[in-house]
Amino acid sequence: MTRARPTPFRSRLTLEALEWRDQPSGLEWEPLTNLGTQPVFVALADAPANKAPEIVDFDAAEIGNGHFLITGRVVDETPGGRTVTFGGAVAQLAGKTVVTDEDGNFAITVRIKTDGTEGGTVSAVTTDGELMSKEVLTHLSATPTP
Repeated sequence: MTRARPTPFRSRLTLEALEWRDQPSGLEWEPLTNLGTQPVFVALADAPANKAPEIVDFDAAEIGNGHFLITGRVVDETPGGRTVTFGGAVAQLAGKTVVTDEDGNFAITVRIKTDGTEGGTVSAVTTDGELMSKEVLTHLSATPTP
């Protein structure tokens, strides 16, 4: 069996200057059949920039006998499921974490001694995987028991 030799393929490439061509304007033409033949211009929105999450309404309330309810809310594009990490002078909270509900709310309960030997500043931070929030602070000071 003999094969026929293929005919050589030839092509020509030409380059041209593009300075005279229209530049993109950020507006795209999108035909809509139900509006007739008039073009409709739609502005292309930039993707929203990721902003660092923020912890707001961070507070500690004594609920009795040295027990404190620490609450707050994470504000972010998607606040649900964020991990809030605690630190500060209260040893029982150092390194503890809680996960926010779908609205960004979180709460944790801690008990400190009422004799004045425990208490102090509690801090909290969170992250959205890329950016970390600013640290927020509150203070625990138990009411002494008689």
